[in-house]
Amino acid sequence: MGNNVIYEKNNTIYKIYSALVSTIRKKNTTLANRKTPYKVWLSEIMLQQTQVKTVVPYFQRFISRFPTVRELAEASLDEVLYLWTGLGYYVRAHNLHKTAKFIYEQHEGKFPEDFDTLFSLPGIGLSTAGAILSLAFDKHYPILDGNVKRVLARYYAIAGWPGKKEIQQRLWWHSKQVTPKKKLRNSIRL
Repeated sequence: MGNNVIYEKNNTIYKIYSALVSTIRKKNTTLANRKTPYKVWLSEIMLQQTQVKTVVPYFQRFISRFPTVRELAEASLDEVLYLWTGLGYYVRAHNLHKTAKFIYEQHEGKFPEDFDTLFSLPGIGLSTAGAILSLAFDKHYPILDGNVKRVLARYYAIAGWPGKKEIQQRLWWHSKQVTPKKKLRNSIRL
């Protein structure tokens, strides 16, 4: 199954993708409109192991207090942790602060646009790097978060724990196959 298959409107994958985008648009405009690399990164880090409805108020508070990576980088770790209180998995907040400092100091506050540099930053894994590159920079990179794993596992009848290495590899392969080579934002309007 090649990448062109997703553009065929009668195709099941296209229908699933369209339905998912429509649901996201209806349920959450706050995170669906996060087009800057900073907002994509911040929300992706917050969404790790955490439900969207829990993340939204934290995301809004962070954006209000730290509207750019510069403000986040210049903040004290104590302030970042204070705003993070209640979200859990505090290593994410530590990594967020470290990465903000690195981006501000080493990249003049601009997010790197290459996968390897993003992936090397604290707290940024394969899926987060893919999300930043695809959602903020319109580059062709797959995303494999919990929701994508569930959809792909069900669609392709992949049984087993999604954290298992072999299952992860199969899911990443399928994610790469169905990731559009051109942005679908224009046709589906994220």
